[in-house]
Amino acid sequence: MENKFNSSHHPLIRPLLPKYFACRKEDLKSLKLALTLLNYEHISEIGHKLKGSGGTFGFQTISEIGAQIETAGNKKNETLAMKYIDLFGKFLTSLHIDPASIN
Repeated sequence: MENKFNSSHHPLIRPLLPKYFACRKEDLKSLKLALTLLNYEHISEIGHKLKGSGGTFGFQTISEIGAQIETAGNKKNETLAMKYIDLFGKFLTSLHIDPASIN
């Protein structure tokens, strides 16, 4: 799992990463709530957003997990949604961004 940010990321993207990951942490909270409520439409919507934004910011893993979350939401599959929401949370927790890489 790609969990490090390095200076190879596009220089215009680097300054946006702290905000990007703050928003992804909010997405994780929303996903957990949506799962509790079995709101599969919202799960699918957030998964779709993750699928699109991950690659833009240089994190293909987020895109891949997002695609799985979207699929789980579309299939109304609680077990699959739980699995990939948990994986997304673990990815965010394991992520390390070197502050020197951002500037």
